[in-house]
Amino acid sequence: MSSEDKTCAIILASGVGSRMRWDRPKQFIKVAGKLVIEHTLDAFEASPQIDSIVVVVHRDWYHYFMDKIYPKYSKISKVVIGGSTRQESSYIGLVAAGDLSPKYVLIHDAVRPFVTDDLIRRVISALESGAVAVDTVIPATDTIVEVDGDRISNIPPRSKLRRGQTPQGFRYDVILRAHELAKAEKYLSATDDCSLVVRYDLGNVRVVPGDLENIKITYPLDVYLADKIFQVRTQSLIAHVSKEDILSALRSLDGHVVVVFGGTSGIGKAVVDIGKKFGAKVYVASRRTGVDISDYDSVKSYLSDIYLKEGRIDFVVNTAGILRMGKIVDMSLQDISHEVSVDFLGAVYVVKAFLEILSQKGDMQSANVPGIALFASSSYTLGRPNYSIYSASKAAVVNFAQAVSAETDLAKIFVVSPERTKTPLRERNFGKEPESTLLMPETVAVVTYLAYVYGKTGSVYDVRKDRDEIHLREICPEIFAGSNCG
Repeated sequence: MSSEDKTCAIILASGVGSRMRWDRPKQFIKVAGKLVIEHTLDAFEASPQIDSIVVVVHRDWYHYFMDKIYPKYSKISKVVIGGSTRQESSYIGLVAAGDLSPKYVLIHDAVRPFVTDDLIRRVISALESGAVAVDTVIPATDTIVEVDGDRISNIPPRSKLRRGQTPQGFRYDVILRAHELAKAEKYLSATDDCSLVVRYDLGNVRVVPGDLENIKITYPLDVYLADKIFQVRTQSLIAHVSKEDILSALRSLDGHVVVVFGGTSGIGKAVVDIGKKFGAKVYVASRRTGVDISDYDSVKSYLSDIYLKEGRIDFVVNTAGILRMGKIVDMSLQDISHEVSVDFLGAVYVVKAFLEILSQKGDMQSANVPGIALFASSSYTLGRPNYSIYSASKAAVVNFAQAVSAETDLAKIFVVSPERTKTPLRERNFGKEPESTLLMPETVAVVTYLAYVYGKTGSVYDVRKDRDEIHLREICPEIFAGSNCG
């Protein structure tokens, strides 16, 4: 996209949530530690495809939004008061966006907090390839019936039916014209914006795949479902990014101070090696360097010494962990206690110590928001027999990161969750496995740095061989050859 082809996201947040019967609209309730609208705005704020954001709010919540939410987002260019219908609110948002001179606009419901950067990219890519309007859709899994009173009048073939979502994307001049025609006709019944393009025959509406998780919070049950989705939700940072995106992230490490706990082998060593190759000053914390991650004082002392020496720490990565195979009845209490201390309490100690240092010495820190990367594994979503303490600890790490990320703005805290990875830890416990079935540590390290540069606090980023590593090998094979990619 050229520098002139600007894209504006219009976030519709002017609903009153009448179906909820709560004391506030659903976009202003908390799910997974944040307001629903904050989750939504996070996605558009973080997307490099979005240049500006216009938010349309209800008049009764305008001052609340301006006081509590607006200051957190640099891309919000305008906040306007919506109308009495969704259609009117869309038009108000479009008029407000006109001063920003966008070529494209994405219109999105604030109560769809699971919108992803991948989905945003799909919509914008379709617009750039010539579409004047784009709808995001998913297959209709239920049979849809038309009714007349209490009788079925028609059952359309399900194979041709889709369920529409947002964001919907448009060439700005086309959707503005559609709304102006509707206003002139005094047509007020549009429930979405693509229907207006169809009604006035302003061009074909292209469809792109939506996401099953991209649910709209409408009923109280949806709040419960959304909370559960946030608990187990993971995202990919690498599957659709370009080589330049990866290079830009890695090159930005130049001069950054990185501390890696458990950096002498496996994933930790790969994080160390790649960081150094791209100019980061990397410190390795391990037993070999006299650091015991199961001892809080040891962790804080190490971080404090580095902070005092460098005047900053930009990124802390905790890959330290142990795994003991065996049934719980056969494990000693001492072994159980030690494994929990390393695999869970170690993560707690790293986060607590670094946040305490930042709060005490933040005046020395650079303008960049520091990052903290914790590690889970694919076992965190379902406890695994014969390594119950390890898998339970990884689940606890995810829960802890999601909770503490909502407590602080001193650092961005996230979790990287790789599939089975070729590491000494895994080989000691599972023996020699076919290498073709295992992730390489370098892939996990690249995702870790991408999350630091591009990721969102409180997020879980999974890493898969069949998606992420294949893509990385295609666009940047030098990573695996041990040289600087590009």
